Amino acid sequence: DVWHSCLSQYHNARPDIAKQCLAVIERYVEWIEVTFVVTEAWVNLFYYLMSLPALRVHASECLLQLILKKQTPVVKIQTLIALRLVDSVPMLVPAVTSQMPQSEAEARFLYSVTDLIVTGARELGQCFIDGQLIPQAEQSVRVILRHVLTLFDTMPLFYVRDNILVFLQSYVKAAMATEEELALVMQTVFRQSCVEADIGPLGDIDEVGGNEKGSVEERNIDQRRLLHNTLRLIHRKLPSMVVQHCVLILSQVVDCPDVNSISEQQAEGALRYVHELGESVRLDSALKIVDGAACTAGGECGAGSCLNAKCCKTGTDGNCNSCDASGDCDACVGTD
Repeated sequence: DVWHSCLSQYHNARPDIAKQCLAVIERYVEWIEVTFVVTEAWVNLFYYLMSLPALRVHASECLLQLILKKQTPVVKIQTLIALRLVDSVPMLVPAVTSQMPQSEAEARFLYSVTDLIVTGARELGQCFIDGQLIPQAEQSVRVILRHVLTLFDTMPLFYVRDNILVFLQSYVKAAMATEEELALVMQTVFRQSCVEADIGPLGDIDEVGGNEKGSVEERNIDQRRLLHNTLRLIHRKLPSMVVQHCVLILSQVVDCPDVNSISEQQAEGALRYVHELGESVRLDSALKIVDGAACTAGGECGAGSCLNAKCCKTGTDGNCNSCDASGDCDACVGTD
């Protein structure tokens, strides 16, 4: 109550004192009983402070630490609901994507909001009970995903992209990801693979580690590799969808009647897409299990057939029960 009163009283008259209050809360969240600060009054105050330029980053960081607080899955989902994370995302994303940050203060707020949203989504994605994701957590992650893609698509800054790509790659691998969601991720990631990222007003510094990250060109090359790796992950789950998308992108470039209307970025992006897709197919084929070797599923085998825990050659036509060490059929259907 004392801290709440202090922040309520001084946030306008003495923002320096309010900053110190928020810094103390952020530092000691791990030792504070969560029910003391995850109340309607506190949550309303945090979000109000996020509307004030002088305090918004500090308020965002307090919310971030509350999200990161170690808790059991059941308590964690209750905390995230009480913090109204899912409800706040539709308001926070438009607030930071209306224009590219023009100052260090605007960039820091954008980065803090990115951290808040992405971390919240990751924490929700870890709320498992008996090996099953809590239904409310799953629904919440799905809602946040769409707003994360909007943020990713409108803010081509290294820090924003790096943080979001970690989340997107983990989501693509998750069993809960639907074909529609993977299609949205695929389209968004491809668009951004054709856009050069920027360092933003904070300069070429990694805000997390404080380390210099190299030239803009080098960072774009590294980040493009991560973007293409994400497309490869989607291709492994839904190869036909990605191939069709790749063909569509390439045909838009090749079949365009007005060559001058195709930008260099579009043409280069389409060619890179074809190359990366080819590399994905090549690497996946190289990792396939050879005929006759042990397997657990057909997808692991070069010929796509796993019978009696061994990879079989093609041409069995469903008439084989098992294979020998060379991958040939050695037990046909109906044979005693």
